[in-house]
Amino acid sequence: MAEAAKQFIFRRHRPEESLLYQTVAGHLETFLADRASEGRPVPERVEKEFREYLKCGILQYGFVRIFCPAKHHETVTAFSCKGRGFCSSCFGKRMSETMVHLVDEILPVAPYRQFVLTFPFALRFWLAANNKLLSKVNKITIAEIAKFYIKQAEANGLDAALPGAITFVQRSGSALNANLHLHILQLEGVFSPPEINGEKPLQHALSGPTDEDVATIVEKIAKRVVKLLRRRGYLDSEGEFVMRPDVDDMFKDNATIELALGASVQGKIAFGPRAGQYVRKIGKGFGYDEEAPLVKGNRCAAINGFNLQAATRISAADRDRLATLIAYMARPPVANDRLSLMDNGDLKYTLKRRFSDGTQAILLSPSELLEKLCAMVPPAKAHQVIYTGVFSSHSKWRPLVVKKSQG
Repeated sequence: MAEAAKQFIFRRHRPEESLLYQTVAGHLETFLADRASEGRPVPERVEKEFREYLKCGILQYGFVRIFCPAKHHETVTAFSCKGRGFCSSCFGKRMSETMVHLVDEILPVAPYRQFVLTFPFALRFWLAANNKLLSKVNKITIAEIAKFYIKQAEANGLDAALPGAITFVQRSGSALNANLHLHILQLEGVFSPPEINGEKPLQHALSGPTDEDVATIVEKIAKRVVKLLRRRGYLDSEGEFVMRPDVDDMFKDNATIELALGASVQGKIAFGPRAGQYVRKIGKGFGYDEEAPLVKGNRCAAINGFNLQAATRISAADRDRLATLIAYMARPPVANDRLSLMDNGDLKYTLKRRFSDGTQAILLSPSELLEKLCAMVPPAKAHQVIYTGVFSSHSKWRPLVVKKSQG
């Protein structure tokens, strides 16, 4: 049996029974018509995401017959939409496949650490709207984390150290708000090139970062990103926002997505009678150049709106916990079981963890929920999982270090 796989009983996906599906099915046409009447039609590719979602798991749109000769049992399963925005079924399948692929075939037996990087609010909008900018910021982040391990390796007499990491791009927060942040699975150590051609690189475990190390890393990331933003015209010389970001093609001529995304980042509503207001709750800048990083303890530090956490470490022997962590990093943005219908027709989305201000759930009208779903749809060709270092497909060392090469 595959290392990360588990036995299961097949049950056909029935999306039409979920409240999320019923809400989209019942209110999509009105939502699209309202945006069109405002002169801000939803872009074709986002509308397609919704319409394909409404076909996902529905037998009338196509299915395959499955027969088990061992049990002499036959069933059918409907085609999936393969959506990348908010379909919990397709996200869940992709999450499981990614987890099994990484644990069974890619990640060598070694310790790993999770780094989580969150960004200032305005930068979250720019990163969500501009895939090229996101790629550059991820490269900066990966480079600064890698430098920490390379410097450790050099102190231990290891030259030409080869780090490795995998970035999972999460585009929303726990309150369905647009909150692009990075979950990075970092090899807690490095590989060193073999002395003889044809042999495999040697693996070296290293110590993880201290609280002060995390503060240093996030400070370097913040300074490099701010420098990049100034060079690209996102910030002026005083560090003030310049609200004219270059965006991907899908945003350039479409105010609907830009408004939905910008409002979602701020936890606000973009359209309808409550436009500009904050999402209803139940319960109660980038800073200056000379700002010093604030160490929050337990390998967590923040500066200029950038926050880096690195408290989670997985030992080499704990592959089950590694699989659980990967599933968490690749999880769907919407949890269907947390969505419920109120007596007045509003929708309540319960948070997994209570916010520091006491908020335990948010209230949304059906139209407001669809607005939030719009902001979750990524730009075309935007990668959700990014492999770097020895795990990159471009690395000549990858075939020699991945788990399936270890036998």
